[in-house]
Amino acid sequence: MGLPPCEDPPAAASDADVVGLTLPPSSTVTSVMPTGPITQVTGYVAMTPIQVRVDFQSRTDIQVISAEDEGFEAEVLVSDGEHRTFFKAQATCSEGSLFVAVVAPEDQASAVPTPTGGG
Repeated sequence: MGLPPCEDPPAAASDADVVGLTLPPSSTVTSVMPTGPITQVTGYVAMTPIQVRVDFQSRTDIQVISAEDEGFEAEVLVSDGEHRTFFKAQATCSEGSLFVAVVAPEDQASAVPTPTGGG
């Protein structure tokens, strides 16, 4: 991708435990912002956006509702049956990405964004 090598991941937030949030392995949550029925989470994942998409699509504990990637960015919408998570990763270094995730209970699914072009 032509990006610089990655540095050490950022420090994790102290309030990083979010009910229903689905993340790839090696994710570090740096901030949590609850707003009504949704919670927005930001952080870093030691994966490229393409690796993020592939990880979500290979899992058996969740349903991938929609996914798309453009190399430097990937967006995935998943459900664990009780919560819906939108996850957007943007490459920042050769093997790492910053992410924004939004999670809400399934009965509030309409409040969760969808991947560009997804429904």
